[in-house]
Amino acid sequence: MAEAAGSGGVRTAIGLQGRMSPAVRRAAEVVKSGAIGRPLAASIYCPISAFGPRVPSTQSWSLDPANGTTLVSVAGGHTLDMAISVLGSIDQLAALPTIMFKEVQLDNPAGTATRCTADHLLIHARLVSGCALNVELAGSRAPGSAFQFRIVGTEGELVMGGNHPVGLQASDLTLSGSVPFEQPARQGAPGLEGPAINVAELYASFAHDLTGGANMTPNFDHAVRIHRLIDLVDRAGATGGRQTPRR
Repeated sequence: MAEAAGSGGVRTAIGLQGRMSPAVRRAAEVVKSGAIGRPLAASIYCPISAFGPRVPSTQSWSLDPANGTTLVSVAGGHTLDMAISVLGSIDQLAALPTIMFKEVQLDNPAGTATRCTADHLLIHARLVSGCALNVELAGSRAPGSAFQFRIVGTEGELVMGGNHPVGLQASDLTLSGSVPFEQPARQGAPGLEGPAINVAELYASFAHDLTGGANMTPNFDHAVRIHRLIDLVDRAGATGGRQTPRR
């Protein structure tokens, strides 16, 4: 699809709306400006509700990785894409997948099923810049737990937060830090709330690309790169060895 779109001169966009969050874009600008110095370490905690001990019967198909929906392919894709949009490309990574809830309770109608795919994942990575990155994807969302992305640099730090049960891509993310910066502004339609915010930002970015000739919106080529990264995480988890992305 990417090759066909490229050879045909067709502009494309994909649903990686997390990186289009105003807070994520502003964090990338602050990091690029050098305001926090050289990034040394970053940590992401991403709790979501979709891979917990209870699952609606209508979503029981997600328990089998053969059906294509896994913790790493959904939450992992959004989270890693957001991280590299702020901090740059990954040089090496390792992964530790775990099934915390093997026996899953089904709702409506009630029943039980066996989970065959990880519901908890740790990813440890070194970025091309040398910054260390730790990502925890928690498929069970404990009361009071919330998304957090912390970046520590030689001159300061940034902290991003969100609280949507689906994940960061659906959150109206906040950004704070130890250095001054202007709060992010929205490009999309005003007055939106929740998951619609980041989707509107993606559409606004794509409209700007189409009318202004820019190329700021993730496209089919970018999707290929993210899918390759997801494959590397799966391979790292299966083999226990470090993996190096193709560049």
